[in-house]
Amino acid sequence: MAPISQRLVFMLKTLRQAAGSAMTAAAITFALSLTQSVEARANQSAPDVSAVTPLEGTYWKAIELGGKPVSSSSVREAHLIFKSHGQVSGADGCNRLRGSYELKREAITFGAMVSTRMACTDTGGTDRAFGQVLKRARRLRIVGDHLELSDAAGRQVAVFRAADQPRATTGAR
Repeated sequence: MAPISQRLVFMLKTLRQAAGSAMTAAAITFALSLTQSVEARANQSAPDVSAVTPLEGTYWKAIELGGKPVSSSSVREAHLIFKSHGQVSGADGCNRLRGSYELKREAITFGAMVSTRMACTDTGGTDRAFGQVLKRARRLRIVGDHLELSDAAGRQVAVFRAADQPRATTGAR
């Protein structure tokens, strides 16, 4: 029996002894079944709001950069994929990129990034904003399926959402 049930049974037995035969076995059985029902509901697996998406191996789609929603008109979806040993790859809305990052608890710094050098005309400024975010980011926090990057002053500079990785596309738009 669970601790709550044990305490209830003890209390009911104590009451029965004190009240004599006024407390019947049926009342004890009813109280015990009610307690077990409550415990069963309490132990049911409720959604774990504290569960977080793992940093590494997750496709993090950029949804907000510099306080603005990410344009869907970009040639390549802006995203990051953190890998083991401090490696990161992704795309800035135009070019593919890869580089390094260092994470100590929530403190993050991105190292120099190497990228392709495509000339994209319709990124909506996503590529420039993405580069600025990586330079300014100093804190990383994962809340559920969202990754938030903040600057040294604690201001949010980007929000990413865990997403399915899109199929590879060929050519630019």
